Amino acid sequence: MKVQGPATDLKIGWCLSPSDLAVAKLVAGRPKDLEFVAVMLRESLVDRTQLSDALQAIRRTDSRLSQQVCDDRLRWLQSAGFDQDRPRQT
Repeated sequence: MKVQGPATDLKIGWCLSPSDLAVAKLVAGRPKDLEFVAVMLRESLVDRTQLSDALQAIRRTDSRLSQQVCDDRLRWLQSAGFDQDRPRQT
């Protein structure tokens, strides 16, 4: 999403969607990134199926990214045990 206006001195800032941010964190794969994604999932800010689909798409199209990394993160998503049907806590 593009952000630009008087508050940005007319400079352009690009903001990631929550899902894009979560996928980037998953690919980075550091413990703090995985914990961040776990919280996003727990709070229903992102959808596990959507993240899985994005990782599978990256796995198929991005030759720079190891298939092993995507496979590891897909296994992490499967084993994370987040209940997507649980209502979000407010």
